[in-house]
Amino acid sequence: NLHENEIQIENAKELDRFINLLKHLQNKFQKPISPPGHLICPLSQQIMIDPVVAKDGNTYEKNAIENWFEQGYDTYPTTGKSITDMTLTANMAIKGLCDEWRKNN
Repeated sequence: NLHENEIQIENAKELDRFINLLKHLQNKFQKPISPPGHLICPLSQQIMIDPVVAKDGNTYEKNAIENWFEQGYDTYPTTGKSITDMTLTANMAIKGLCDEWRKNN
């Protein structure tokens, strides 16, 4: 006989489904967690979707730093270094971390 607060699991497949349900409920009811600072664009203050490294060595959301360039600023927003090269390089490591954080939070 089962008590009202007990469950019966017949096989491994049911156990896996039950564990996944518990994880889902845990995630649903946890307080939102802020992403780590290195995943946040210094311009947009949002977790990055398309992070790029600018020639000042910092990572920005691509649209945000492109808008910065288009607005005619002559220095980088975080370092204050003069903008002499507007080359942007995809930051795949940070993109992977951002994607993983969004998936889990």
